[in-house]
Amino acid sequence: MTSKINTGLIPAAVYATKTRRALYALLQPLVKKDREWGRIINDEIGKLNRALYHLFTVDLKIDKTDVIRLRIEFDVDEEGRRILWKWETLDIEVYKQLPKEEVKKHIEHLITMISEIVAKPINYVVEKIATTMDGDDVYLVKLDHEEVGAALVLGVDENTIVLKKAGVLQPNPLIYEKTKITLDGKTVEQALQDELSAVTKKGIHVEYSEALKIINMIREKALLKHIEKPEGVEE
Repeated sequence: MTSKINTGLIPAAVYATKTRRALYALLQPLVKKDREWGRIINDEIGKLNRALYHLFTVDLKIDKTDVIRLRIEFDVDEEGRRILWKWETLDIEVYKQLPKEEVKKHIEHLITMISEIVAKPINYVVEKIATTMDGDDVYLVKLDHEEVGAALVLGVDENTIVLKKAGVLQPNPLIYEKTKITLDGKTVEQALQDELSAVTKKGIHVEYSEALKIINMIREKALLKHIEKPEGVEE
């Protein structure tokens, strides 16, 4: 069965949310029959959005407020319980001063790198910026030098911390619930980075605005300004 995602015209900031919504809508009958398809969708949309993140931020350098339209076809193997992206059908329109030929060239280059990009771990970097009156530590989360999230951490003892709450916006909007982390000789920063990077498949996929709400709640505890919601992002 071949189907197609078409996001319509959207701000680039919400591509991950829109592709996830579209895929769930198209495969809703399968999810109703077998809830395991929900996990499969999250895994596969995660791969797609990691590839798109690379294309938008590294290659095309698209701004979050730029308007785009994204289309891609995929096959569904119900017996093998797989979603197979037809990368050669990926088509992106960017409504800015960016020639169509340039976009096509970058897409063709991306297709040659898909396996490498989706297999590569997401290496978040964290930076402690404050300690609250309650004793919680506030960390900024960065990806490719861009601030994409925040985390709230409580130190328990010399070998244990608790990740109380975290949220990231890229490459997929995710929130993380309370998790105990054993340091095992690592620094707190390294253990937290490893946890966030390793559990992206376990993070809860949410709307962009919901992840942003968690991030700004954590930022408030460090008396930091909110990250503004890009124009066009729904509540």
